[in-house]
Amino acid sequence: MTSINIYCDEIIDYDAKDYLFLGALFIEEGYFNAIINNLENKRCLNPKKGTWKHNFSDCQQKNCSETWHNMNNTNIHFKEISLRGSSRAIAINWLNLLNQELKNKVKFSILVIDLKKLDCERFGFKKTYLNIYTKFFRTMLNGAIKHLFYNEKVTVKEIYHHWGSQEKLDYFSKSNIEQLNIEIKESVNFSNKEIIFIADDHRKYFNQKEFELIKHAQLIQLIDLILGSFKQLFLNPQGNDEKKEVAENLRPLVISIFKNKNQVKHSISFFPKYSTQEILKINQKSVTDFSENKTRPDLFNAHLKIKDNFYNTVKLNMPNYDKKQALITQWVAK
Repeated sequence: MTSINIYCDEIIDYDAKDYLFLGALFIEEGYFNAIINNLENKRCLNPKKGTWKHNFSDCQQKNCSETWHNMNNTNIHFKEISLRGSSRAIAINWLNLLNQELKNKVKFSILVIDLKKLDCERFGFKKTYLNIYTKFFRTMLNGAIKHLFYNEKVTVKEIYHHWGSQEKLDYFSKSNIEQLNIEIKESVNFSNKEIIFIADDHRKYFNQKEFELIKHAQLIQLIDLILGSFKQLFLNPQGNDEKKEVAENLRPLVISIFKNKNQVKHSISFFPKYSTQEILKINQKSVTDFSENKTRPDLFNAHLKIKDNFYNTVKLNMPNYDKKQALITQWVAK
């Protein structure tokens, strides 16, 4: 029996309303402490690379200063990465860990929903995007567990989710797990029947001496970093060079996932490949199923009648980023 914790986050651009990014880390209980130790030790930017301590007074590096130590104890949040502070260097360290020390210890799944092809009004006119997220949150977890833990008996101890508007939905925390129990009960057991919402900033828990939550919060930071970097690679939104530099470190892993769809370490999927209108043209049989008496939500189910409406490869719109070349370009431009 494989015992795991799951750490979840999402990104949605409420201005463009083009894509919803859902992400989850799947951490096996036996790897948990090793993963945390690796992440925390990579916070130390001292050239001698000591063992990380949250308290400066416990730091064993002779040439460390309290100012630098506190800067390294920052919240790794992709949206806030900039030249100032230590977040850029630590973020790069963490992404490199995924292909090195943590290569066989961390599994993650990303699901990208193309809202332009989705009939969003079918999810109601109130809390529309929360309803969409709730639906595809289960889809992501269901598909990821079946794919990443194929033929394994799995116990999900806890599902941790970054604080957000989902916490305000009475049905999100409990109903999702209840539904997942129904959908994949043969191979998965959920120990806790309620999703746990936590802050991503581990420093919030230090003064409260919630030492386990300090560890869990940093895994929320890791999935945020993975999601943010992938969005940068996929869409290439306007952003500073530091974000591009960080995201570039995820590119080799993303390309590897695209090329090897049967690998069981990570998964990246997109939905839908076809809009409802496109499906109605492709699947003429579906057209006959929809009479005037059908309810509008049934029209959305047309998506499910196309088995390959999920797809696994896209073009990465961010050009390869070379820090040295970028600096030369900036110098020439001036």
